[in-house]
Amino acid sequence: MDSTKLIDIVFPYSQQIRSELEWFCAKLDQWQPRRVLEIGRWSGGTTAILAAYSNQVVSVDIKNRSEQAFDDPRYIELVGKTSIIVLEEDSQLSETVNIVKRVNNNRPYDLVFIDGAHEDDFVRHDWEVYGALAPIVAFHDIRGYEDDSLIPPNFGPPKLWRELKKQYRTEEAVHSIAGGIGVVYK
Repeated sequence: MDSTKLIDIVFPYSQQIRSELEWFCAKLDQWQPRRVLEIGRWSGGTTAILAAYSNQVVSVDIKNRSEQAFDDPRYIELVGKTSIIVLEEDSQLSETVNIVKRVNNNRPYDLVFIDGAHEDDFVRHDWEVYGALAPIVAFHDIRGYEDDSLIPPNFGPPKLWRELKKQYRTEEAVHSIAGGIGVVYK
């Protein structure tokens, strides 16, 4: 996969930092996941990247936005037809958890990418419930700011990330004052 071309196409749809996406593409190329679960889609930039490196992506978001990166004709030309199952569901509901499991025939996923609601309780829920479904779990927005007083009061990813780093083997790419992609190996 030509990750440079891929990122050129999907970057306008992405809420990520380009160099962090490049790092993540290298990880995807290394892992070669077959089945991926994504929590939080926005306009599908990360979805398109995940699909380019896997056989199937199940993408959960409470709202399906009209512009999706994986519908871009340049993406389709580069990657071909991909299997993306879009679920317009609330990741916090137990019925959504059941749907996510059913869609994958109750088998584990190879990778879960969590970038849904960023409130502390929601991020923790997504980690506890969906993180249990795969041996590799990636997060977006793992870094708030160096000074905790600058992190919004209920912004969960950096807080949870610091805890996970103490308990698991992790890797991260943080190339800006905020944001970042972190990976947990369980």
